[in-house]
Amino acid sequence: MPPRPLTVILNYEQTRKFVTLLPDRNDLAPGQSHRDHILREARNKFRSKTLASVFLQGGALVEDDNDLPSYSTQVWVGKGEPYAGPPSLLGSSSDGRTRDIRVIGTKSFIDENAVKQLQRIAILPGVKAAVGMPDLHPGSRFPIGCAIAAEGIYPALIGSDIGCGISLYYLSASSHRARQNPKKIADSLRGLDDPWAGSVEQWLEKYGIERSSDSDRKSLGTVGGGNHFAEEEGLYLLECLKVHTGSRGIGSSILSRETMSDSNPYIEPHSAHLTEYLVEHDYAVKWAVANRDLVAHRIAGCLAGSVDGEQLPSSLEVRKLLDITHNSVSLHPVKLKDTDEVQDLWIHRKGAAPADKGVVPCPGSRGDFSWLLRPVGDGQYNAHSLAHGAGRRYGRQVLHTGGKINKAALTTTSLGSEVVCQNGDLLIEERPEAYKDVLWVVDDMEEKEMCKKVAKFRPIVTTPNLAMGLAFKSHRIALTIGRSFGSGFRCFHGTSQANNIISEKPPSDGSGVPYSSLTVGIPRELFPNEQRVALTPQNAALLRKKGFGNILVERNAGAGAQFLDEQYVAAGATLVSRDELYQSSDIVLKVRPPLEPEATSFKSGSTVISFLYPAQNKPLVDTLASRTVNAFAMDMIPRISRAQVFDALSSMANIAGYKAVLEASNHFGRFLTGQVTAAGMSSHQSNICIHLKCDQIPPGKVLVIGAGVAGLSAIATARRLGAIVRGFDTRSAAREQVQSLGAEFIEVEIEEDGSGAGGYAKVMSKEFIEAEMALFREQCKEVDIIITTALIPGKPAPKLITNDMLGLMKQGSVIVDLAAEAGGNCEATRPGEVVIQSGVSVIGYTDLPSRLPTQSSTLYSNNITKFLLSMGGDGKFAINLDDEVVRGSLISYNGTVLPPVPRAMPPPPPPTPAASKVEETTKAITPWQKASREVAVVTTAMGSTVALGKATGAAFMDSFFTFGLAGLVGYRVVWGVAPALHSPLMSVTNAISGLVGVAGMFVMGGGYFPGTIPQTLGALAVLLASVNVAGGFIITKRMLDMFKRPTDPPEYSWLYAVPGVVFAGGFLAAASTGMAGLVQAGYLTSSILCIGSLSGLGSQTTARQGNALGILGVGSGVLASLGAVGFPPEVIAQFAGVAAIGGLVGSIIGRRVTATELPQTVALLHSIVGLSAVLTSIGSVLQDTAHLSTLHLVTAYLGVVIGGVTFTGSIVAFLKLAAKMSSKPLALPGKHLINTTLLGANAATMAGFISAMPSTPVVAASFLGASTVLSFLKGYTTTAAIGGADMPVVITVLNAYSGFALVAEGFMLDNPLLVSVGSLIGVSGSILSYIMCVAMNRSLTNVLFGGISAGPAAADHKIEGTITKTTVDDTVEALANADSVILVVGYGMAVAKAQYAISDITAMLRKAGISVRFAIHPVAGRMPGQCNVLLAEASVPYDIVHEMEEINDDFKDTDLTLVIGANDTVNPIALEPGSSIAGMPVLHAWKSKQVIVMKRGLASGYADVPNPMFYMPGTKMLFGDAKDTCDAIKRGLETRYGNK
Repeated sequence: MPPRPLTVILNYEQTRKFVTLLPDRNDLAPGQSHRDHILREARNKFRSKTLASVFLQGGALVEDDNDLPSYSTQVWVGKGEPYAGPPSLLGSSSDGRTRDIRVIGTKSFIDENAVKQLQRIAILPGVKAAVGMPDLHPGSRFPIGCAIAAEGIYPALIGSDIGCGISLYYLSASSHRARQNPKKIADSLRGLDDPWAGSVEQWLEKYGIERSSDSDRKSLGTVGGGNHFAEEEGLYLLECLKVHTGSRGIGSSILSRETMSDSNPYIEPHSAHLTEYLVEHDYAVKWAVANRDLVAHRIAGCLAGSVDGEQLPSSLEVRKLLDITHNSVSLHPVKLKDTDEVQDLWIHRKGAAPADKGVVPCPGSRGDFSWLLRPVGDGQYNAHSLAHGAGRRYGRQVLHTGGKINKAALTTTSLGSEVVCQNGDLLIEERPEAYKDVLWVVDDMEEKEMCKKVAKFRPIVTTPNLAMGLAFKSHRIALTIGRSFGSGFRCFHGTSQANNIISEKPPSDGSGVPYSSLTVGIPRELFPNEQRVALTPQNAALLRKKGFGNILVERNAGAGAQFLDEQYVAAGATLVSRDELYQSSDIVLKVRPPLEPEATSFKSGSTVISFLYPAQNKPLVDTLASRTVNAFAMDMIPRISRAQVFDALSSMANIAGYKAVLEASNHFGRFLTGQVTAAGMSSHQSNICIHLKCDQIPPGKVLVIGAGVAGLSAIATARRLGAIVRGFDTRSAAREQVQSLGAEFIEVEIEEDGSGAGGYAKVMSKEFIEAEMALFREQCKEVDIIITTALIPGKPAPKLITNDMLGLMKQGSVIVDLAAEAGGNCEATRPGEVVIQSGVSVIGYTDLPSRLPTQSSTLYSNNITKFLLSMGGDGKFAINLDDEVVRGSLISYNGTVLPPVPRAMPPPPPPTPAASKVEETTKAITPWQKASREVAVVTTAMGSTVALGKATGAAFMDSFFTFGLAGLVGYRVVWGVAPALHSPLMSVTNAISGLVGVAGMFVMGGGYFPGTIPQTLGALAVLLASVNVAGGFIITKRMLDMFKRPTDPPEYSWLYAVPGVVFAGGFLAAASTGMAGLVQAGYLTSSILCIGSLSGLGSQTTARQGNALGILGVGSGVLASLGAVGFPPEVIAQFAGVAAIGGLVGSIIGRRVTATELPQTVALLHSIVGLSAVLTSIGSVLQDTAHLSTLHLVTAYLGVVIGGVTFTGSIVAFLKLAAKMSSKPLALPGKHLINTTLLGANAATMAGFISAMPSTPVVAASFLGASTVLSFLKGYTTTAAIGGADMPVVITVLNAYSGFALVAEGFMLDNPLLVSVGSLIGVSGSILSYIMCVAMNRSLTNVLFGGISAGPAAADHKIEGTITKTTVDDTVEALANADSVILVVGYGMAVAKAQYAISDITAMLRKAGISVRFAIHPVAGRMPGQCNVLLAEASVPYDIVHEMEEINDDFKDTDLTLVIGANDTVNPIALEPGSSIAGMPVLHAWKSKQVIVMKRGLASGYADVPNPMFYMPGTKMLFGDAKDTCDAIKRGLETRYGNK
């Protein structure tokens, strides 16, 4: 069960609470309970080590996990004091006794609203017990999926569809229809929801129903809407039909009559009213049964070709197997909880199947399996009831939210079944995600020993009338049903083979043999001293899980590899004798080529997969062909990317290389590593001895011939043992691999490449062979150990070490010949023996992998299992001769020996074009030139400053002085912010930019309410700014809290209230005696604190301190500004009111926004700053038009322009990021001309505004209004024209714009606080924009001045090739077998909320010793640092999260890169000129040894550019929702590491 959220409340201070994720019990540490987990978390969060009690609501103590219901959403913790929380919702009855209430379910999701509905039922008069099944979910008034035991009857608890249930029928003549096209089947059933044309009266008479109703003619024989359905299924050799429907309006009319005067009437036991109700109830149940039978009759007739099923052919037999009603009431004996007495009670079943009627159907969603269950037990625990299906997880209305839904995609389910439905709303409301996992529902009931699984069905086609499916489980299914219905039920017609069971996902073409009808055999190896086994218990369990009928293992087959018979039995295998195995096995898996007794034992027509070496074992191949055995040689699998996971030669060679060095070391008489001995000396003497190199033992020298898998493994092992290693290979590509392992690559002078077909070496030329033999002769004189690995497919091993070379080697030297089984590379080699010749030990062991049997068997088993599952696939085994891997390894087929497939030669390297010699001239500057240029820059800057001061005046230069210094300080501070904290940086600067409200304060006035338009604008500006301040700081705090680690020391943030109180108190006390100097002191304090706030973001450990300083900075700035404006009490009250309202709104926004919604929220807050700047600028102009300086007019106008562009630009960015507007760039015709015209119009209106203000203020105001509209329009046109890939840049640019708007306000009001803070924010946004521009390959100048474009038209990149799909199981295997893993995450992770599962996966892999790191692109997500925040939210250690520059060079040395929700940031097309993202720095994920990409589909990323990495040989695609897939991977790893 996945972790669930739980609110933990401090009992004695209930305002303090936190939310924790309660893990599954299997994920807890050994010996730990949920109670222990809750107390540990609470002690850390509340900083109290004495917490010892855990309460449920109402005060019940939690002593163990059985006391903590799965539906609990909150608990209280205390130190032993009495419970102080709210009373229990459950309450007590009138007799003071708490009702018996149970909710069954530990795996299944249980909605707490459904539990509350159940609890309200439990306290009704007469109710004795309320049991919620695992499918429990909320209804409109009462829950669905429950059984209520009461003394009397509550009609409303049964609901309006009395008699609703499921029937299963046997159809004798529909099998020929079951394999039709699904849509043709659906077409044959059209019109079944129309009234039946037959005699309704005659049909009902058969069921003893004599009365008539309005539903008879219009509804009888129809299914109805909602989740009602009819389903044709194959049950073993039976063709079956399942119908789910009810009384079609009759039950509703009965309920309406009962509830006319009371919405929930209670019918007393033994009353006349109860008898009358039961008559009506039983009539509805009978009618529903008749209706289901008629639906089956109509469908069966249509399938057989009859019109509307009116007349059934004589050959067609429809026989009911079961009929279960799950909306009804019936009398049962129930043991009462308090007294243990047994009382007859009425069991009200609302969506609950009776457990006393035999086998019960439990359908899943239309994209999930359905089950048949056999009830067990006495029924007391579960009120004689079982779950009636999967149960809804989401309400119908919820499923219509969340953006546009692709209805076409809902017509195919994950199981491959088709959904044919014309009603789009029904498609959405009934899609598979709407329901719980039915297997968890069934498992929950099995865990409580309520039932046992009997059979499983898979859907094939679903329509509003029909859903076809097939069932599989075992050949006992039909017999079980037969026993449930008595001996009169006939299960089969004739006889058939016992294992003909249909697979889960048969191929669309119908080819292949179902796994379920196949038996796989694993014999014990007979080859002398062979200890390996072909299949491990783990993979035996996997094959059983995939559906193979039987796994037969010869007794003691795995004993030599330390795999016991008991382990195979536990995995689902059957232990048999050798004879029985060969007689019964359809597929035999072996390690060694079959010996003669084995080759003649195979069953005719069977398949063997093994090492065969057909070129050396032609008699064996002929024998297998004569017995029509299909033989696959694991040694002949082509060496192509797709077949890497099947490459057993490489797996065994890896072990052989490792073991070869160990065997050589065992026979070698000296150390391999260099040694310096100083035995018997003092430590001082020992140091001198070492310094003088006394008693020094030189390291051994090892030559490895052949740098394939075995050779590289030998090189790495010898290097780890300290030897001097040399490597040789005929393939030039091996040089880099040998050198990367620290060995010396030796080569001959002749240039000839030995790369052959299929990744193997080729036969070299005579000249080359002579040169290499001369080289080996020289090396024999120097080296101590030679390890040879040279093999050529289909040929004897080449002789590389001759007898005369042995005579050149030192006494005691060793040769390990890994090619001994193919004849050997050394002339003295004897396969399987150790020969000493000329003082040299020649080891010719042919069983080196077998000498490491456990590891060898594990790797070989993985290879052979994946190869077996790759053939046919989708639940069927099929030999496809068009498959390159299958054909390449297939040696004999249907009695014919197949010729070997020619290995494809590698393509010749493209000819290197003759480069034209271009004479490059580099002009180096002289020291004089360098110095003179620097002096010129300084001179120009100083001269320009003098000219600016002369042209403007003292007021402007005072503000410019502040602007320049603040900008320089901000530049140094912001560059020091950690990249992982760029999101909190933007959030905290957003909050600080709320100081734009200070400008509004200078415009405010009036009394308790503003009296003029300018005063109203000022009040609105303060209101908006308050939203920014509160929301920004709360969001920042929430983000920074995510970076906390349990080991971090306490921070005592509340202490920062002390300086705030001291400053405020001192300021107010000093203000009472005069304001001289106080405002400037306040502004200085505020500016320094805001700078300190940004500086604190330099690391995660000081970031929260920085947020506190920011709050103090804004607070001190507001207080100083209040002193500067000198408001009367009435205006102060007005200010407090609007600030409080804004702060409340901002607090709500800050608390509700999720980490995924950060980008659009930040954009929205930017718009508030922009609008506030516009309002303030206009208000300040209108406030006093007669006394405005030119500087005031100019800066006010600039404030309107910058604020207007920021406002509408931020709104557009918000809409795009929130997916409320297309992310594609708006293609405006002549957009550059439009933007230039708008900019010119701004300039023209500015001139008119300034010139008209002294004489005609009204005209000037019209110019200002026009400029406002133009600015709003310009903000829209520039931002809407930006493509989705540039959105991260847009956010940072808008951040800079908001700062520059503050600067304009500061110049306008001559306010140094606004200038300094605005400069700080503008510089911060500019630096972030620069970082984003570099990451996106965009120009900063164009960005800052609104020139962002969608980029040049991208070239039409056509990507050819095929993708390679993978599965969750294979991904788990790849992760577990990797030594190093890099996870590349993107915005897709945020959308799917997969970070928690990713965190758990990371923790498990790291615990297993696997190196796990994260690679974060600067623009991963929709704003800088967003993915860092998401990972921190899930408790991923931030020290394993790396930026692109830190990790990009490490991909080539990484075993596996897992890409989750990223696309553009790993797109190699950025390296190609002409693409729309050309030049964009990207993560080089494709350089990893293996890449797995998790995506929903092959759609392009946010930049709308295709990604060729998906088609590369080393890349595999894992399709599906990121969260679901990550959860599945997590479960797979838990199973593998035993954490379940």
